[in-house]
Amino acid sequence: NKEELVNVLHSFLLVTALSLDSFLAALAYGTKHIKIPVKSVVLISSIGVLFLSVSLYAAKFLQQFIPHWLCSGISFTIFLCIGLSSIFQGTIKRILRKYKRKQLEFEYSGISFVLDVYLDETKADSDCSMYLSLKEAAYLAVALSIDSLVSGFAMGISILHPLQVLIISFLMGVFVILLGSFLGKRIFHKADIDLSWISGILFIILAFTRIL
Repeated sequence: NKEELVNVLHSFLLVTALSLDSFLAALAYGTKHIKIPVKSVVLISSIGVLFLSVSLYAAKFLQQFIPHWLCSGISFTIFLCIGLSSIFQGTIKRILRKYKRKQLEFEYSGISFVLDVYLDETKADSDCSMYLSLKEAAYLAVALSIDSLVSGFAMGISILHPLQVLIISFLMGVFVILLGSFLGKRIFHKADIDLSWISGILFIILAFTRIL
């Protein structure tokens, strides 16, 4: 029916928007010829799905206690904020890099490391081995999964079949990482590409579907 078709479209937009960050990270790895083994690819995608599943099912539980109009407003606000931040992600990262060099120091190196990976995904290869180990892949996955945690909550308020979205998200995650790594090595070598604004536009489209 029409409601299910609309829900599938919204789910596709969400998975595509979330997968773009993984694609861009893999593209960056490919341009620097850092190998991402299949086991690390699977781990990255699995952690992303784990974050997404927690937020989807938490939202589905909470929607029982929240009025529909308020659910729509919350979803709209979350998606709009993520969309705007994604569009200006390049500028935000440049500011954070400058600020971090001058002032930011963390007592716990793990926190500092995750911030480093957010600012430059290829820094997850901390030992400069040109090979992304499982531990390094886990750090990268956490840095890439923050949007999944927040946007999954926004989408979970109205989604009909969370399990289907999670399966598609996992498969899409594996595919885009492999594709990004391949294209980085073969086509976009040494290219400086910022396509994060595309996911921003998709999130903003999702935002307005929440209130229309």
